[in-house]
Amino acid sequence: MDEPTTHLDVGSIDALIGALKQYHGTLIFISHDVHFIRAIATSVLHVTAGANRTGGKLTFYPGDYDYYLDKSKVTSARIALTAGRDVSEVNGQKSEVRKQAVPGLREQKAQKRLDAETRNAVGKARREKEKCVHELEMKIAALERQQKELAAALEDPAAYTPGGHATAINRDLSAVSHDLARLTAEWESVTPR
Repeated sequence: MDEPTTHLDVGSIDALIGALKQYHGTLIFISHDVHFIRAIATSVLHVTAGANRTGGKLTFYPGDYDYYLDKSKVTSARIALTAGRDVSEVNGQKSEVRKQAVPGLREQKAQKRLDAETRNAVGKARREKEKCVHELEMKIAALERQQKELAAALEDPAAYTPGGHATAINRDLSAVSHDLARLTAEWESVTPR
């Protein structure tokens, strides 16, 4: 998708975000809308144009937009230091920054390992949350089916004849409605907005 939010108002953007979050496939989009990127992106591919707009460079960041911002600042600072420039020139800051040594191979490996562990933990938490949401959705769907069946049973005139079960059906319907409201509230609390 190329700039999908360009001509949308805030409400439409939020509706688009909600719809795209429910999509379980892969999405590739180009956007300058930070709100949209933060809400949707699970990994970032930064495209840098080369000299004369040829020979560009692609840099993959295997995390969300905040991960990209964090890592790209480190990369920009490292490039500035190795080029002999002050990091403030790259980051647009006014403060002086002392030059630091580029980390050694051991520190780089440790950092990569830490980054991988962080990504794995984030991925695991996301998968657990998705599993929880899916389970709640399945329970809600079952309760909604049961609610329809009980409502249909209450519409049957035989339920109100002597020996009918209108009171029991109504009691069951009330319990199902209560459980449905509780699970829906729980689903809303764990579903990302």
